[in-house]
Amino acid sequence: MGLGYISTYLRGKGYRVNVVDGNFTGDDPYAALDRIDSYDIVGIGCESKNIAEALKIARYAKKKKKIVVMGGLHVSLIKGKILEHGFVDFAIDGEGELPLHRLIQFLNGSAPLASVPGLIYRKGTRVIVRERREIGNLDDLGFPDFRLMGVRRISNYPLVTSRDCPYKCNFCTVGSLSYGKWRARSPDNIITELKLAKERYRIKEFTVLDENFSYDVERVKLFCLKLIKENIALPWMIMEGVRADKVDRELIKLLKISGCHLLIYGIESADRKVFSNSAKGSSLAVVQKAIRLAKSEGMRVGGFFVVGLPGATFASEMKSIRFALKHGLDPIGFWMAIPYYNTKLYKWVTRHARLLREPVGGNLVTSLRTEPFFETPVFSREQIKKAFLIARQPHRAEYQKMIWGPLQKLSG
Repeated sequence: MGLGYISTYLRGKGYRVNVVDGNFTGDDPYAALDRIDSYDIVGIGCESKNIAEALKIARYAKKKKKIVVMGGLHVSLIKGKILEHGFVDFAIDGEGELPLHRLIQFLNGSAPLASVPGLIYRKGTRVIVRERREIGNLDDLGFPDFRLMGVRRISNYPLVTSRDCPYKCNFCTVGSLSYGKWRARSPDNIITELKLAKERYRIKEFTVLDENFSYDVERVKLFCLKLIKENIALPWMIMEGVRADKVDRELIKLLKISGCHLLIYGIESADRKVFSNSAKGSSLAVVQKAIRLAKSEGMRVGGFFVVGLPGATFASEMKSIRFALKHGLDPIGFWMAIPYYNTKLYKWVTRHARLLREPVGGNLVTSLRTEPFFETPVFSREQIKKAFLIARQPHRAEYQKMIWGPLQKLSG
């Protein structure tokens, strides 16, 4: 999504842009750097899971005498430390569209360096991190053109209708990085993108990927009404972007009528103490009510949980599994708590837990092979791993037998 937005934005400003998406298209970035003629800048977006590969690409680009600019979530987390590797010329903290455009203008001699928001660069022996500036009107960005990556067909279209989140959940990178300035696209603008996507990619459905889709409930309701009025006629789902404390019956009815068939809540933990520690700003009672409400209207409801949050124990994780099964959540997702750099969770771990491994690398992607990142005096590495393995397979009969028996005495 980031590559799609940035490349489309720069194309709109008149620049020639080539895009290599090594995550999804399987393109070889090294071959592309050799194949493409006459380019000046190599921009690399990276997350914590692929920072090592991103740095290899940066090193290769520097050997070809190119200007290297890095951005993405990991860069925004570690900021000036990214320049310590020696083959990154500039980095961008936060959103990339406007800063990268301004940086190109500076390199072309048509804008001062001071005009580049969020820029990370060296000035002598010092590293400068300029203040970020988020884009105010998201409708001005245009729609990501995935054809620049060689994509011609998309069955399930990824849709982002807003950016940032004003809440400060302790495990979340968005809450740690955001200035709390939630910004949203207008329903008309979103409908226009969906119409274009149907024509351009022949999409069959779409998925909303917002961090906080429901922050403005009236906007969501208007969006649903426009989906119906414009006869978009596509099934769709929401991947965790709806807060339970924003849900009412009118919203659920409109979601259902407009084609939404799956709603996933970010629940995190069904233990009241752990839930409270996560700083979500809601309550389990509200979550339960929201689940019942959605199900009463025939909505399929899923839930996401995090294993190992502050205050968690083996027993508390079993509560979460029991909660998920009791409420018939489908799908159920359990993820290992990751103390990303500079998040509240990372700072908590440094004070109250023992860090077992750094939050970088391919094993960040949650799978049965994922090992815990930290342990606490009340939740050991072995216990975390055991709870995680049980939680990842909650539908299997033998696991349900293991869970239900010992948990009959547990409250919640």
